[in-house]
Amino acid sequence: GTYAVLNKVPVKDYGGPGFDFYLPNTKWNLHFTTGRWRYYIHGAYWHNNFGQPMSHGCVNVAYKDMEALYDWAQVGTKVVIN
Repeated sequence: GTYAVLNKVPVKDYGGPGFDFYLPNTKWNLHFTTGRWRYYIHGAYWHNNFGQPMSHGCVNVAYKDMEALYDWAQVGTKVVIN
């Protein structure tokens, strides 16, 4: 679908009670949709298996690449997920 960056969150915790994962202090989060769950494009420090399904709906980006994307993107930047 086609979305837009709704909000920029420098650091966020994912998961926790009721989830099968806990990923604290995740940097560079670009919130792009809200429904039953909020979805983000964010840095991922817990794996290096990019290009493979690894998430509960978010888009994972290597930390080495995510900071520049976070700095570049502004609220309203178009996000296209194919």
